[in-house]
Amino acid sequence: MVGPGLYTEIGKKTKDLLYKDYQTDHKFTLTTYTSNGVAVTASSTKKADLIFGEIQSQIKNKNITVDVKANSESNIITTVTVDEIATPGLKTILSFAVPDQRSGKVELQYLHDYAGVNASIGLTANPVVNLSAAFGTKALAVGADVSLDTATGNLTKYNAGLRFTHEDLIASLTLNNRGDSLTGAYYHKVSELSNTAVGAELTHSFSTNENTLTFGGQHALDPLTVLKARINNSGKASALIRHEWSPKSLVTISAEVDTKTIEKSSKVGRWARLSCSLSMNGCAPGAGDRGAVCVREARELPAAPAPHDAVGQLRAAVDALIGSEAPPPAAPSGIIRIEVPIRQRVDAIEWLHAQTALPRCFFSARAPLPDAPALAGTSSCGNGNGNGNGHRQQLVSVAGVGSAVFFRGTEPFSLADWRAIKRFLPRDCPLIRAYGAIRFDAMSDASVEWEDYGSFYFIVPQVEFNELEESSVLATTIAWDDSLSWTWQNAVEELQSTLRKISTCSVQGNKTSLQTAIVSLNHVPTKASWDLAVTKALQMIKGRQRELVKVVLARCSRYITDTCIDPVELLACLKVEGQNAYQFCIQPPDAPAFVGNSPEQLFHRKHLNISSEALAGTRARGKTRADDFQIGQDLLLSTKEDIEFTIVRDSIKNKLEMICDEVVVHPSKALRKLPRVQHLSARLAARIRNEDDEFEILNTLHPSPAVCGLPTEEARRFIRDHEIFDRGMYAGPVGWFGGAESEFAVGIRSALLGKGHSTLVYAGAGIVEGTNPSFEWDELDLKASQFAKLLRYQEQHIRYQEAENLGTGQATIVIEQQQQQHEEVSDGDKRDQPGVVPGQVRGEGRVDGEHSESRQPEPWRGAIAMSCKGGGGRSTASSPGVLGFLGHGW
Repeated sequence: MVGPGLYTEIGKKTKDLLYKDYQTDHKFTLTTYTSNGVAVTASSTKKADLIFGEIQSQIKNKNITVDVKANSESNIITTVTVDEIATPGLKTILSFAVPDQRSGKVELQYLHDYAGVNASIGLTANPVVNLSAAFGTKALAVGADVSLDTATGNLTKYNAGLRFTHEDLIASLTLNNRGDSLTGAYYHKVSELSNTAVGAELTHSFSTNENTLTFGGQHALDPLTVLKARINNSGKASALIRHEWSPKSLVTISAEVDTKTIEKSSKVGRWARLSCSLSMNGCAPGAGDRGAVCVREARELPAAPAPHDAVGQLRAAVDALIGSEAPPPAAPSGIIRIEVPIRQRVDAIEWLHAQTALPRCFFSARAPLPDAPALAGTSSCGNGNGNGNGHRQQLVSVAGVGSAVFFRGTEPFSLADWRAIKRFLPRDCPLIRAYGAIRFDAMSDASVEWEDYGSFYFIVPQVEFNELEESSVLATTIAWDDSLSWTWQNAVEELQSTLRKISTCSVQGNKTSLQTAIVSLNHVPTKASWDLAVTKALQMIKGRQRELVKVVLARCSRYITDTCIDPVELLACLKVEGQNAYQFCIQPPDAPAFVGNSPEQLFHRKHLNISSEALAGTRARGKTRADDFQIGQDLLLSTKEDIEFTIVRDSIKNKLEMICDEVVVHPSKALRKLPRVQHLSARLAARIRNEDDEFEILNTLHPSPAVCGLPTEEARRFIRDHEIFDRGMYAGPVGWFGGAESEFAVGIRSALLGKGHSTLVYAGAGIVEGTNPSFEWDELDLKASQFAKLLRYQEQHIRYQEAENLGTGQATIVIEQQQQQHEEVSDGDKRDQPGVVPGQVRGEGRVDGEHSESRQPEPWRGAIAMSCKGGGGRSTASSPGVLGFLGHGW
């Protein structure tokens, strides 16, 4: 290179050194040449249980090069490059993908001794135009990169950079992400003979005020074998070895380990192997009839200055329980909580992120809402944050690992099951709680991804971390019952094993985005199938018998990402914008994690006082205060939304009046504004006659018309007959039971994440008279956007495909990977692609993909299967599907 080169050359040497060829997937590449010089390259990439293949051929004739690539997604991508056209240094590149009609692009590159210019324009009616340029010399260059979306008139990208080159070193400074991040990079060639080089990159984000520092290097063991390694300031270290066993045919092996959580196994991708604890199932037959366990107590040890001191105290206290001077309790059953106050506040999610034991749980009650109704002579029920244990501080959140006792059943949750749980929960030990979830419809067959949860799943954690307003508490719980074949000795030894695995540190994660990219996304049902189901529901609602007043239909979306998503990292991201919502995580041993950020309370009980709420109707938040106000007024005055909301509110009120002495509704209709959406809401307060009525409250309020419909049985029957996937715990009760207090949210705005690269996303919409099927489909996209915004798409070009699976269509968004003649993609090019949410509506921009009538083979491949149901609503097969984001609520 004589001149400054193209803008993409600024910082490229360092970027290639630190990031190129680091694979977290299994990839094999083979290149061969024909006798007339045609190069043919075949590659295969294995992501979890998914295999992606492609074959590429390259033909050169004088100054014309043609690249044709076909991949397993049924795409054919063609790139034609013409060098030295009209004048030296000028290159023309034409690229397009079949069948994507929006993928065409023409690019011009011009290299001069003192300048390098690159311009491109999409071949569409409203193209994206990109212009980048670098000016200067080989030693010193300055450049900029700008993209304009002619459809909106907005600049989608504007970056700038500076590079200095001197003999064996290169330094650069770039401003990326539309001015939000500043990156400094350094590259030094140590030895040309052994291809040894070192480099570093420091990036500062102005919006989050976070710094990312990465060091790395490479060394050639021989002319065909290269060794590379890197580490960053978050403690993640990576290494790879690449061997060229024939010209351009490579084998690369790479791995990554998080050094800050060294107790976890090293990992390829982003999933750590977790260990599982054993305990007893408290819902054995007849357990609910045995009465409360004999020993029920809580013990408090002296306060510790930090979490690692508290861990040491607990280990010593538990060891002393089975020492020579400590005889076992004479009682055949019991539950004991031992806790250590910590004189500093530690984030419970960061503590949970450092742990490796399963099962695990997390629950964070939402902030108190204003204008909560109160009954005469009583105070408001509160929000479930109180600990009632002498600590005057409010309990912010709870994280737990292991299970002192778990409760799981395959039959619908019953009064006997409730009694079996309550016998372990003393009223005078309010922080001994059972956390878990209940299926939306226990009468339907459970699909593969939900089978470990049963019809319900609850745990009393073995080790628990309580985050308070100004301090923290670390606690252990021991539970035993000889009649359940789980003795005191079993319980203590298992607790000792779990305590040895407890990390004494906390791990901070990225709370603004997930470091992963979407490879593909598809929906069940398709838009066409959705329209048919909604039309059928409307026919029943408008029919003469009017047996159906409202039904809530859901959509399941499957995201495939390039790396596994850590459930705790997702939880941390959700908590950032979840002050007015419940954050939760439930994960049984060897099972996917159910994670969510639900704004909707099912009920909260404190002694005899009950609170609940009605939530229905959805609109996006406005971009300005005036826009937001107008959208809110539109929601308040909408006839269709008022019908849906009134059905929900009056149904909950009527159900409470069946059990409670007094029911108060206030306000009867108001706006509930969340960070991304707003709803119609009403608060309700009531008083039960006896605390044992708690089970009736739970059993009566679930499922509410907000997630099922009205009448309940008719709506549930319609869902069984027309939804072709299993909701599982989605839209079911999720929360905790305590001795004197319990609280449950509705399990919406939630996700199911497993060990593979795939994630199931669920969202639903209420169908009442006046519903427009297309508007409700757009509402599904809006509700799923809370999760989609945390991900990024690999490339800007997205298209929809139709596929058939067990006779039912599924709409698929396939992310096209643009194949460029050069691998020179700037840092800004990778990070500035907007996270596109298909079909965002009502106050948010809408982006639509191209529709294609092509068919592709069955796409359900992965680590976890999603069962589809055939006619009559019965589960007929488990198509090999995979885990995903469960959707964004109603």
